[in-house]
Amino acid sequence: MIAVICAHNPGKRNLGMHSVDLAAQAFFSTHRQDFDLIKFTGHGRIGSLQYRIIQSFEELARYDTIVFWGDFQQNPIWGLKNFGPRYARKNRTTEAEGFLRWKQLCLFKDHALKPSQRLFSVGTSFLGARAVLEDPAAVSEYGSLLARFHAIVPRDQGSVAELQALGMTNVVPGFDCATLPDREPAPTVNEPCFGYAFGRTFTPEQGERVARKIEELTGHRAIPIRWLLKKYAFKLCDFRYTKALQAIRRVRCVVTDIYHLTINTLNLNRDVICVGLGNEDFLDTCDDYKKVILLRITGLENRYVEVPTGTKDRVTHVATRVAALLDQRPAASFDTFNRHRSDFRSHLQHLLFPET
Repeated sequence: MIAVICAHNPGKRNLGMHSVDLAAQAFFSTHRQDFDLIKFTGHGRIGSLQYRIIQSFEELARYDTIVFWGDFQQNPIWGLKNFGPRYARKNRTTEAEGFLRWKQLCLFKDHALKPSQRLFSVGTSFLGARAVLEDPAAVSEYGSLLARFHAIVPRDQGSVAELQALGMTNVVPGFDCATLPDREPAPTVNEPCFGYAFGRTFTPEQGERVARKIEELTGHRAIPIRWLLKKYAFKLCDFRYTKALQAIRRVRCVVTDIYHLTINTLNLNRDVICVGLGNEDFLDTCDDYKKVILLRITGLENRYVEVPTGTKDRVTHVATRVAALLDQRPAASFDTFNRHRSDFRSHLQHLLFPET
């Protein structure tokens, strides 16, 4: 029996993490495995996904394989800046106590695994992990806890480098979990049009201005994609995710500053232009460097438009750059992206189901 521990936080109103959890459902179902999707808190049902909410480690005793699935669950940036403060607010305690609780839940600190249990971290980002742990003793403890994992399968080469610098020998190159589902490639679109969604580097309002300016410069029609939702209706998120994928299929290209919309667009082999800052600092789970890394490892660096920090009219600057890329032919190649997702699937199958 497999426990698949998910990172989905619906409070972010983000279809991206829903796509990650849908990928877990599809991947383990396809391999005919007995599994439970698990969360430590939150709603037990989101769309078609049924989660088991657990309150103690004793509830994991029944599972012979425990898989942390996606996002930043083992990254101390998430523990310090997301999980810890949220836990402190909810439980009326300190952020230090919240960070300790993160180590207990996500790194199994103070919890002994049974000899028969295997522990995995899959599709996780470790960008910035060492820098946020300034104390050498904290770095040492972190490395010791990660060493207990049977295998760590991070989603990008930057994360592999972070782990190797910590001396980890249990690292297998991976990719983002949302790439695992097989999707029919998007059809050719003859109409000059592009989809768009913003809310990370730009505010949604600024993103609208970018889209309107691109329309003005190119004559291409701008079609909004609803990805970051104003209201998250738990029963409707499958429907909204499907509608977003349909919107991607109807356009020639997607212009966005959102990481998982970029991933889902590429998974349909649809052209994407990703917008973000150019610095390589990674201090928060929403920082732009993860988008830079994604396009770099997939050979699509030329589809990244850097937002300048010293320019007053950033909207016009970005729209002008995007407009030039929209008219470029040929469109981006997806060969490297498809190879990474194929290798990722093969590595997971070998690690998780060695007997098959």
